[in-house]
Amino acid sequence: MKAIKNIRLKNYNYKTNGYYFVTICTDYRKPFLQNNTIKDIVVAELARLNDLNGVKIDYYVIMPNHIHLIIVLEDSKYSLFDIVKRFKSKTTVFVNKQFANVDAQLVGRLTQADQGRHINKDADQGRQLHQRLWQPNYYEHIIRNEHALGKIREYIQNNPEKEKIEFDQFYERMGTTAPNKLGNYKQKGQAMIIVLVLMLFLFPIAAAFLYVSVTEMTHTRMERRFKTATALANNVLVDLMRQFSQSYYTGHYDSDSLARNEMFYEIGFSTVTITADAVRHYLYIQATGKYGKDANNPLSDKKLYAVIKFDSDITNYNFWCNTAQSWGSAVTESGRDRVSGNVSLGGSDTFNGDFIVVGNMTGVSSNLINGNLYCTGSFGSVSVAGSKYNFVPEAAWPSIDVSYYDTYYNFKSTWTRTIQFLPNGTFTVSGSTAPVTIPSGGCIIFAKSCNINISSSTVKGRVTVVASGTQGSSRQGNIWVNGNLNYANGTNNASDSDSLALMSHNYINFAKAGGLTVHATLFSQYRSVRSQSPASGTLNLYGTMITNQGASLSVYSPRNYIFDTEINKYSPPGLPEKPYLVTWHMK
Repeated sequence: MKAIKNIRLKNYNYKTNGYYFVTICTDYRKPFLQNNTIKDIVVAELARLNDLNGVKIDYYVIMPNHIHLIIVLEDSKYSLFDIVKRFKSKTTVFVNKQFANVDAQLVGRLTQADQGRHINKDADQGRQLHQRLWQPNYYEHIIRNEHALGKIREYIQNNPEKEKIEFDQFYERMGTTAPNKLGNYKQKGQAMIIVLVLMLFLFPIAAAFLYVSVTEMTHTRMERRFKTATALANNVLVDLMRQFSQSYYTGHYDSDSLARNEMFYEIGFSTVTITADAVRHYLYIQATGKYGKDANNPLSDKKLYAVIKFDSDITNYNFWCNTAQSWGSAVTESGRDRVSGNVSLGGSDTFNGDFIVVGNMTGVSSNLINGNLYCTGSFGSVSVAGSKYNFVPEAAWPSIDVSYYDTYYNFKSTWTRTIQFLPNGTFTVSGSTAPVTIPSGGCIIFAKSCNINISSSTVKGRVTVVASGTQGSSRQGNIWVNGNLNYANGTNNASDSDSLALMSHNYINFAKAGGLTVHATLFSQYRSVRSQSPASGTLNLYGTMITNQGASLSVYSPRNYIFDTEINKYSPPGLPEKPYLVTWHMK
């Protein structure tokens, strides 16, 4: 097979800004472009080339067996070869689709019908069109000045039949001027004086211009280096945020998931140091972008300092449910509430925090919201100390990732047991003799496909209790609280040493007579928090309550719900968390 000759200029970058004159011929110079359908496809694809970044079609003319066009490149990421290849490939594909079942004889008839001309149908030139539309190569010429550009436009307009053009005629050669033969030294001396005077005036101007130009180029080069180094450092942060958004459970604090090797790019490097605080749910990030070929001696470097905070919606709200809710009179709550359904308030209710309602709010003026009211429906007559908004902040209902807890548990049971937390940082399990120590990094207790009972306890450590099971089952995924749950720190708030979360697929049941005090974050994915016999007396809940179907605790009276202001700061381990960029600055 005869090799295709490479007619491109050696060592020339065909991405260089400028004007390029290109001629592309049809396969075997067959007059395919007489066919109006094929011609329309070619015109449409030429128009699409203008959509490419940095590419413009300045001028073109279509002949029966070739096209002339002038392509303009301006900071294009595509080379001239890429553009021509794209054009030839796409037009060939579109034409073949148009004439998928057309053989060479039908092409001949189409051409004859359009132009009244006949195509030779011999064995060589009568091959099916889908084999090839264009010749493999193309001809190009780099247009070097405005004069030549105008002449080439004029030439291909007036002489379009020619596929090759003699370009030398468009470029004027630099002429030479005969020496001025002055007849005496006086004239030569006067000329020399004029030259010297001009040099005395022009040299400082030229020097100043050169200095300004060099300074400007230096500043531009330095600015480009700084921007590139900044982008390399930012790439680290973007990569981390992308990783965290893919899983709200894993990869937030462990060193293996956060580890990043030095990244190598064509124009530089990036490195990162990450310090994780799993207790307070922070990441402290220092990333460095380096511009240059040598990482140890970069031409420019920039340092990024950032802090990422992981927040869980389970600890962000005082109360959140997905059904309509009614409040009685003289209720006082602190923290942020969210209800996906209509809300009805009694009288003299006070809510110390924002209230979010995906529905309508009904209430009287004696109801006070000491915060903002977000409501998609009507606001009612409630009094609002903050602002009223006819939209609600976005939030996705959390879910229990069984596979996560089945992998990262510290204690697991597959049948119903009773546990009791002790103030020395351990807990006992029914059916076991030895107490279990709560690790300093936190403890996940996983009741898989069963219920779990919790007796009166004092919690020392960071603990999450999870009960999974079939939705609606009374034998699986339920938690029973049969006694008070207090923190060993002696306060009503979580701390860096003590915090507790109870998470269930189904019900969280309160079943203590004579009053109940609970310090915990409560989450029921499918059901609610409810009271069960022999529940009675006063209920004090310090924490949060996130339940699908609200709460049914009317046998307790009075009921006091106090939002734990520290639970979000010192949230228990293993909760689903979203990343938030707290601070970011570059040095």
